[in-house]
Amino acid sequence: MAYLAAAGFDVFALDLQGYGGSSKPSVMDDPCNTSGANQANYLVPNPLQAPCSPSYPHSFGSFRTDWDEMDTVVEFIRTFAGIARSRST
Repeated sequence: MAYLAAAGFDVFALDLQGYGGSSKPSVMDDPCNTSGANQANYLVPNPLQAPCSPSYPHSFGSFRTDWDEMDTVVEFIRTFAGIARSRST
């Protein structure tokens, strides 16, 4: 991306909520909120002493929420570039 930007191109990157440099819900910091399999494979014995029950037993996101975030980025780029959204009928 840096190479393309240095060459004069407009460059954009998507940072999904909770990943990279974006803000994230605090429940994502609780290692108990990962799956039991991931706890056993990656988190026991550090940082967890043993598997634990999630304090937030729901999904953090879905393909739908990811698509919504991608659509927001695409709309931003269209606005930035002055490109109108085509409407299908």
